[in-house]
Amino acid sequence: MSITNYQFPITNSQFPIPNSQFPIPNSQFPITKNAVFAVSWFAFVSYL
Repeated sequence: MSITNYQFPITNSQFPIPNSQFPIPNSQFPITKNAVFAVSWFAFVSYL
């Protein structure tokens, strides 16, 4: 399943979650913002 920003045009303003709530060092999880966004959106939809 490929989730692209085009399929889910949701801005960060709709998810005002500060990075301080996710104090995960990039060295442990070398993933991009798009990957984090996709996982967060998938988890959000799954929660609903």
